[in-house]
Amino acid sequence: MGRRLLVLGALALGSLLGLEARAQNLLTNSTFDANVNGWSPLTFLSWNGNDADGSPSSGSAQVRNNGTPPVAIKSGQCVAITAGQTYQYAADYFIPSGQSDSGEADLILSFYSSSNCVIGYIIGDQVGGVLIDTWDHLAGTFDAPIGASYAKVELASNKLVGTTGTNYYVLMDNIFLPEASAGLQQGLAVAALLAAARRRKSRPGPGCGRD
Repeated sequence: MGRRLLVLGALALGSLLGLEARAQNLLTNSTFDANVNGWSPLTFLSWNGNDADGSPSSGSAQVRNNGTPPVAIKSGQCVAITAGQTYQYAADYFIPSGQSDSGEADLILSFYSSSNCVIGYIIGDQVGGVLIDTWDHLAGTFDAPIGASYAKVELASNKLVGTTGTNYYVLMDNIFLPEASAGLQQGLAVAALLAAARRRKSRPGPGCGRD
């Protein structure tokens, strides 16, 4: 039984990795090769030639914040999702040194019942980073709640300390919100089976000692 479960787990893990490798990004223009089109609002968003992967033919999104701290300035995209599914979201960020204000780069995932992602807010999640002068990675996982049909991914320049009217900016690149995959649920189920098999193996049978 244990051997069959191990084989099943290996096969399921291979399928899971294959599904994740083929997962489609729900977001458009997520690597900012030439512009920041597709993200809204554009008031405080601009294209920057500093690319997270060092590519000379691509760039990143610069999010500028000249508000009164603490305040976050955001730009995002609204996409259709499936309630009850688990979604992973990720991005790379860069905070240049030498700025008079200080803060963090945030990646925000919010769920809505409305297609415009303005009304019908249900719940949200976010991850943030504060490293200076180096590209770093942000990633989170969240379950889409019942009643949610849309999700909004936002890039945020979060000014925590500073002066009104002074620009604080962060760069963000490689924004990723893949389609929810049944492979994730399959992998979790197999992990539970393997854990149960290990517990059964470690429990001595009647009149037997442990292996």
